[in-house]
Amino acid sequence: MKPFAQIAFVAARRSALFLAPGAVRWPARRPARPAAGVLALAGTIARLATLAVLLLLPVHATASAIRCPETLAESALADRLPAGWELRSVPGELAVQRAAFYDGDPAGQGTHAPQATRRAGSTETSTYVFAGDGESAWIGCFYGDTSAVVTRRLPADVRQCVTRTHLSHLGEPLRLLSVDCV
Repeated sequence: MKPFAQIAFVAARRSALFLAPGAVRWPARRPARPAAGVLALAGTIARLATLAVLLLLPVHATASAIRCPETLAESALADRLPAGWELRSVPGELAVQRAAFYDGDPAGQGTHAPQATRRAGSTETSTYVFAGDGESAWIGCFYGDTSAVVTRRLPADVRQCVTRTHLSHLGEPLRLLSVDCV
């Protein structure tokens, strides 16, 4: 092509595309979308997978809420003080702070470690899984500013408990929110 013909061709092409001189036009491409049949198949597979999981769950696995006593009353010590001593603190109530679990009778045992723990803001959620060896699990309720622990045997069919605890800004337990066991 001759130089004059090239200039005319380029000028005609620019005016036809309404491009400013020096502008570059790239072909517009749309992202590829899967066909409607593929989307429908994916949705069906997801629904079947959910149904299969639900069918595999044990029928008797209904969550039951276990409630630690909300507070413990401090007993007055005034009647047990030696002569000449006076009690200056006011007995009050201790709020439940956290729960712990034991495999078997808690006397002389350490607490069961959680299988998983996650924190969202000031709430910590811990999941405890128990061995199914015929030994039933126990729950221990711990109260603030004391070494008092209240324990109770859990039903024999309990295999898992989830606790929710409200934490301080330092991550220390402030209040037990809930205990759900299956």
